[in-house]
Amino acid sequence: MMRRANFRLRPAGNARWLASGLLLLAGAAPATDAPAGGTAPANDFRTTIARAGFPALSTDLSSGETSYSCGNLAVRVTPHRVRYPFSLPDDSGPVAVDVWTTAFSGAPSLELRVRVSCLSGQQLLPVTQTLNALTLPGTAGSQRVTIAVTDPGVPAEDCRFWLEAAFALDATPCSSRWILDKVRVTSRVRDRIFRSRFPATP
Repeated sequence: MMRRANFRLRPAGNARWLASGLLLLAGAAPATDAPAGGTAPANDFRTTIARAGFPALSTDLSSGETSYSCGNLAVRVTPHRVRYPFSLPDDSGPVAVDVWTTAFSGAPSLELRVRVSCLSGQQLLPVTQTLNALTLPGTAGSQRVTIAVTDPGVPAEDCRFWLEAAFALDATPCSSRWILDKVRVTSRVRDRIFRSRFPATP
């Protein structure tokens, strides 16, 4: 009577097989995969809508439910500031922030800044920086502006991002002159094994 061969792998052999399989799988799609016909890495972008804006001071008056309308009736030295906080997925970095605005006749200038504050487990105090900023002159009309930002390269889970809009009140009140309609954030996955495309030639 012939004995049946035992093809079961021992635990050590099984572990070696799994490890080699995972390495082979990872090697099939390195992080530098280029899109078909191109040489630049294929990027995976995500877009999200920032949460509702919050005024920085109790004296920063506003109105509106689906949009943010500046409501200060008097001039003052301190600008009216509103902040739109947003979070990014892990291992992602910011690319750009789009802002839809509407200005009416006599509107003061509006400064837009994309900011980030980070605190890792090894830090005692957070580090805050401005990633980019631009100023709108207050010309009447509706527009969408894009604020391109440079990825700070810090872990997203250790950071808080926000868009800060500052209405100048030193010469003109902002009431009924400025509306922030919507804020959209575009982020990019920094690194991943599988991207949306693979090279045309292996």
